[in-house]
Amino acid sequence: MAKGSGADTIIAKGVEMNGELRVDGNIFIDGDVKGTVISQGDLNIGSEAKIEANLQAKNAIVAGVLRGTVEISERLEILETAEITGDITAGVLSVAGGATINGTIRMGVGISE
Repeated sequence: MAKGSGADTIIAKGVEMNGELRVDGNIFIDGDVKGTVISQGDLNIGSEAKIEANLQAKNAIVAGVLRGTVEISERLEILETAEITGDITAGVLSVAGGATINGTIRMGVGISE
């Protein structure tokens, strides 16, 4: 995935975050997040992540548990370990065998600016 314009942000395993997180760069999450996550860059959700949040990003890779609305303007890649419950909007979607998705999916439409 392409690099974002800002620095990378990491929410590691064992870290809990509640509230709204907005970053100009890329984000990697492997901890627990509740609230809203907005990234102008790329979002990577690790296999240990447990997220209850609405997400917005340019590109994303999801390997963990996610409950919430997902809006990805370009490419969303859902790996085999991912469990997503919620509505997804993405320009391009890739889903690996074994991934679980429960919700509606809209493709070819980016997030509104």
